[in-house]
Amino acid sequence: MAKEVIWEACGGQRPRPRLPPAAGKFDLVGWPPMRGLLSLCLLLVTCECEVIKQETRLGDEVLEEEPVIEGTGHLRSSEKETEDDSPPPPNIVVLLADDLGYGDLSFSGHPTSRTPEIDKLARESLFFTHHYVTSPICSPSRASLLTGRLQVRNGVYPGTFTPMNYLGLPRNETTIATLLKDKGYRTMLTGKWHLGVGREGEYLPIHHGFDHYLGLPYSHDMCPCPTCFPGRPCHDNCWGGTRVSCPLYSNGTIVEQPVDLLTLTSRLVQTAVTFMADAAASRKPFFLYFPFFHVHHPQFSPEKFVGKSLRGTIGDSLYELDWAVGQVVKALRQHHLLSSTLIWFSSDNGSKEVQSGHQPASEEGIPSGYGRVAWRRGDGESPASLVTLPGAAGCGYVMCQRGGGVARSTPNITSLGVWRTMRAALPSRPLSSPPPAGWAAGAGAVAGQNRSPSLTRHERGGCAGLLRCGKGTTWEGGVRVPLFVHWPSRVSPGRSDGLVSAVDLLPTVASLTGLNTSHLTLDGVDISPLLWDPLVVSPRKYMPIYPTDPTPKVGPHAVTNGTYKAHFYTSGSDLSDADNYDPMCPASHPLTKHDPPLLFNVHHDPGERYDLSADPQYSGLLRAFTAWRKDHMEHMTWDIPRTTPTDPRAQPCCTAPSCAPFPQCCDCPAPAPAPQWSTPHANDIASLLSL
Repeated sequence: MAKEVIWEACGGQRPRPRLPPAAGKFDLVGWPPMRGLLSLCLLLVTCECEVIKQETRLGDEVLEEEPVIEGTGHLRSSEKETEDDSPPPPNIVVLLADDLGYGDLSFSGHPTSRTPEIDKLARESLFFTHHYVTSPICSPSRASLLTGRLQVRNGVYPGTFTPMNYLGLPRNETTIATLLKDKGYRTMLTGKWHLGVGREGEYLPIHHGFDHYLGLPYSHDMCPCPTCFPGRPCHDNCWGGTRVSCPLYSNGTIVEQPVDLLTLTSRLVQTAVTFMADAAASRKPFFLYFPFFHVHHPQFSPEKFVGKSLRGTIGDSLYELDWAVGQVVKALRQHHLLSSTLIWFSSDNGSKEVQSGHQPASEEGIPSGYGRVAWRRGDGESPASLVTLPGAAGCGYVMCQRGGGVARSTPNITSLGVWRTMRAALPSRPLSSPPPAGWAAGAGAVAGQNRSPSLTRHERGGCAGLLRCGKGTTWEGGVRVPLFVHWPSRVSPGRSDGLVSAVDLLPTVASLTGLNTSHLTLDGVDISPLLWDPLVVSPRKYMPIYPTDPTPKVGPHAVTNGTYKAHFYTSGSDLSDADNYDPMCPASHPLTKHDPPLLFNVHHDPGERYDLSADPQYSGLLRAFTAWRKDHMEHMTWDIPRTTPTDPRAQPCCTAPSCAPFPQCCDCPAPAPAPQWSTPHANDIASLLSL
């Protein structure tokens, strides 16, 4: 069918293919059954133009979408688009959670998390099941996200920036904000920077392409403990002694020190909403980068979120994060910007202090994460079959094979869980089979027992689902995190199993907005083909996975092609200690070289339980991984490490350098002034901040 015929049926607007059939018709794992059928469906497409009210069906839930008019600041698609199918460049909103694990969201099947707004956004987005960050720790991951370059190339390694570091992301690094600003975009960062301050603020966001900045320059645990909950100090041990209190910056000025954590998120939301309202009124495209502080430890939240979840402090913190995401989406909708805005939601790395699915043996002699779990097929009508699976017991539930469900006190529960989105196909084992290698012996809980969903060293850790280990490690739990891409007028909801990375954001946005990157050496690739057709082969062939402290001699610890992953080195981390019984996760596991490398099918075995390296049929694959890694190391240009030089006098202080005694004298408790924008009415945002 000619393109113009389809366009005429859509009133001149770009047609959108119908969504996958509802779960319950058949499993999304097998959708569509063959590529040819999809092509036929596209030829016979029934148009779902953005001005028409439509129903989005996913699972057993029907979501009503509001009629949306093309966003303020852009011409309507029918006025702007030409026959070459070029849409107007979108607004860009990047929402980045902190330490959010693959299994933390209720969308992913967590039984006690409360994340309705993020869940709704995920269901209306394209969900990437194989999305990797470049580092299992904060600063390097964020540097790669903003520059499209690996941390070893841009110098943000090893570890993270601290208040005493006097360097930062090099000023000659080109960020996505710089490119978009040069393109005419308004740019704003509200939230966590963590890419350096400098002695005089020379590395703050306003020197990296952002017109406006409100936030903290590093993590809120890098300061003496403030109040995290009404009337209660933070639970975790924060850095104190010679450390200054956390400073709140507005552009290049400290406006509050110590920051009031109980009002921080609402103020960041207010700033973001005001910025978008002003951009809408001025009819200018914008880039909003909103890196949240939730759910990094120590968790915090104001009174209205305390006790509102069943998951303790991390659940309350997660609920405030969910509220904040909902407010951003609500503001976009109210200003008619939603259909012309691309939202990229993800996390900087995996969850901290996660409890692994590797559990000790129960009283019955069965590993507690390896108990009896029944599953039903997605149609909900097939008889249940008994299988045994490794489970995410530390998250308070065990994922069920194929059905994507969760089992705690009661098995046979099917839901839209991690396995619905991750395509689980773990082999079943009879109950008499011995546990796989790596499972420890000892006393533990039986799978399905009603345990705390965040049972860790401090009982406030995150959940990696069935992924192995967590933050600080190069196992899946440290580097594989959720990614949702939402753009109603262009990207259809669904899922993609293609290999993608956070470092791909910049080249992808450059492709969508017409940015020139020919002068840049990028490690990211343009993944926009996956946005239009999630079933195409990903432009990314391999992804190197570096540790928190990379060196040119050792290079990346692991390499993945999306289906398989080879570990050339492994090491544990104190960020994954907790109460998990997997000996590979804690800091006590030293740097270990593997020759041949460990090999896992992370598509079917995301928990990295079954090493395939000894199987002769995979010898060719191991050679390919080894050759690619060798070539990557030979051609990588390493910048000098920027996170190591320190000076206590470099700590940000609102009254420095003359105050004494330092750092206690750095005390400016006055509330931060509300930002003022060019459009007066844009400051009236009270209606957008209601729960």
